Amino acid sequence: MECIICQIGNYKEGRANLPLSKDGKVVLITNIPAMVCDNCEDFIFSPEVSSVLFEAAKEIFNRGDQSTTISYEELEKVAA
Repeated sequence: MECIICQIGNYKEGRANLPLSKDGKVVLITNIPAMVCDNCEDFIFSPEVSSVLFEAAKEIFNRGDQSTTISYEELEKVAA
């Protein structure tokens, strides 16, 4: 599939990192399965992965942590 950002590259299966912030809290989720552009490195997530990320972000931001880094594999273990 052609990249929606650069319109030059194509999306390929890969991994991405996603930084999130809310109210001064920062969360970095690493090693997320994604379709990654082979030219500009834009990435998109499947609906299933997006759902896991959304639910995990809500839980993490509701905790008292100021900042944290967590891998997608760790999120899957928690969600299972």
